Amino acid sequence: MPLKYLQLTVLILIIHSCTRKECDFPGSHVFEIPATLSAALETFRVGDTITIHSTFDDMVYEKQTNKQYKLENWLFYPETIIVRIDDTAAITDNFSEFDVLLENEYDYNLYMYSSGAVSLVGQYLYENNVYDLKYSIVLKKIGVYFFKHAIGLFEYGKGQTFEGQCRHTEVEGAVKLNGSSTNNIHLLSSSPDKHFNTWVLEKPDQRFHRFGGYCFRVVP
Repeated sequence: MPLKYLQLTVLILIIHSCTRKECDFPGSHVFEIPATLSAALETFRVGDTITIHSTFDDMVYEKQTNKQYKLENWLFYPETIIVRIDDTAAITDNFSEFDVLLENEYDYNLYMYSSGAVSLVGQYLYENNVYDLKYSIVLKKIGVYFFKHAIGLFEYGKGQTFEGQCRHTEVEGAVKLNGSSTNNIHLLSSSPDKHFNTWVLEKPDQRFHRFGGYCFRVVP
């Protein structure tokens, strides 16, 4: 084989090997979305307000490759769910226990599913290369609650692509709420429901933290 063809073959093998190494991970690309819940307390009083703010630029960190990628005009499909966990009775209209404060500039609203469950759904505002979403809830009733601000990329965001994406690899999002805080996950143990006191706690990273989980108590 002529030297120039041998060199070309070696170069192709090297490039192919590097690409395979970078993309050698199980599952999907996982983009990490930062969010802040404040005030970050364990116990609130009726009438207190909790504010959630999620803002980040469009160079977004991806956990599987440990790199940042440019995501322009992406739809992230955020969803906020709040469940009361100190009662065994199912509460489908969970937002009836809160007043929700929404700003007009954001596309984020209450939505009732056919099952009767209610959540906040919509999209991030994207301006000047920055994604932004902010809303507040006012606490109206006592109880212990499980809050989560999740990203529905895997379920609803198929077809969106980015430069550097590994072939045949789906995309999902994981919310990093309040940095590395435990976000009062221990309150799940006080729930009489095995879904919260056992199932979620068996895999806390997958079933609590990646969905922007937070627990809090409301007292008179």
